[in-house]
Amino acid sequence: TYILESAADIMDFYAGGQLFLRLDETNDVVHIPRDADTATFKMGVGGDLQIYVETDDDAVIRNITSDKDIYLSVNDGGSQITALQIDASEVGRVLLPNDNQQIRIGADQDLRFYHDGNSHIQNNSTGHLYIDNYADDHDIILRSDDGSGGVTTYIELDGSTERVDFKKPIYAEDSAFFADSSVLYFGAGNDFRIQ
Repeated sequence: TYILESAADIMDFYAGGQLFLRLDETNDVVHIPRDADTATFKMGVGGDLQIYVETDDDAVIRNITSDKDIYLSVNDGGSQITALQIDASEVGRVLLPNDNQQIRIGADQDLRFYHDGNSHIQNNSTGHLYIDNYADDHDIILRSDDGSGGVTTYIELDGSTERVDFKKPIYAEDSAFFADSSVLYFGAGNDFRIQ
């Protein structure tokens, strides 16, 4: 076991004839260049936090202690806040634990999701917003509060019948427009119609 200054401002640490650690002051790099890609950097008394590179060059960050989380924390104007929490005890649930903390998607951050403390808000500032269900003969269902502590369906886009079903009364504050040859059906058996 020995330490070698292999070049100017480069310090190498060897054990058993293997290079385990390199401190490169010129490039401000700490390198673990051991031949095996899965050489692991561990922190904590039990080595709970582990960082390594897989043989296929995938990078891995792990907390190996059961039901213990991973936090990413930042300083927001002098206040240290948790930006992201991975909750190990809830099947790896990912939490953004702050109100007004946004998920932004796209090169220009066109699509945004966040909660302002009172409401959930979704914004799209470029192009159309599509909601797709690719499962054959399955629906898109819009549900909301039922007034009794639960939820109920208000609108159902029925994929098996290619029909839009309104499950609650419709209240229109403005005009409703129907294309030529449109038909309004009434009754369980479509007994009455207006065309």
